[in-house]
Amino acid sequence: MIQIFVCRIERLEERLFHELLGCLSKERQHHILRFRHYDDRLRSMVGSLLIQMQLAKQLQCEPTELTYQVNQFGKYRLTNHNLHFNISHAGQYVICAISDRPVGIDIEQKQYRAFSLFQSVWTETEQKLFQLDRMEDFYYLWTAKESYVKWLGTGLSTDLTSIDINPNGMVYQNGKKVPVRVQSISIDSQYKCAVCSECRVEQVLLITVHQLKTFFMEGRWSSEKYTSS
Repeated sequence: MIQIFVCRIERLEERLFHELLGCLSKERQHHILRFRHYDDRLRSMVGSLLIQMQLAKQLQCEPTELTYQVNQFGKYRLTNHNLHFNISHAGQYVICAISDRPVGIDIEQKQYRAFSLFQSVWTETEQKLFQLDRMEDFYYLWTAKESYVKWLGTGLSTDLTSIDINPNGMVYQNGKKVPVRVQSISIDSQYKCAVCSECRVEQVLLITVHQLKTFFMEGRWSSEKYTSS
């Protein structure tokens, strides 16, 4: 099964931002601070806190006990556990997926753009099935493809024209059906979100920044019995 955790980001005072940042490893802090813009730093930090909190709860361990390995394309996975996870963020939202099977997730904030400039990433079949100059179709297919290549663990190094996705979420690569399905997740009318996996989404849960603050800064992991929230 797949669990989805969604956090709507709120503006933080600088003091609280740095206190929460200090809850992460030095390596992660340096990665976050390399972003030039505050909003990018905030999304990256909240994403790290969100996934660490949920993984720690499910594995009944402290966040500092989680260890990761990263593949050549930048996808993270836990080193000694069979849980899989993936993170995405856009605008005011950070979203993560956790599953016992590989999973990819993507969220995008919908906005008007020159959709015709993206024609080279769609297949002939997709151009027949979708009206890709329409915002809804464009963002459905874009998040679907992003979630699939994140499921693969290859990201945008994969040739997007080798992938066909139909309106039912079925995926084909190089003409062969892939045993996964893309599912759309309703978060906010101004956003589009898709998750790709062999499993179905069972839960979508909202997590607040206050919950992250309570968990990390008040040591909830050392004082409570772990339950999925």
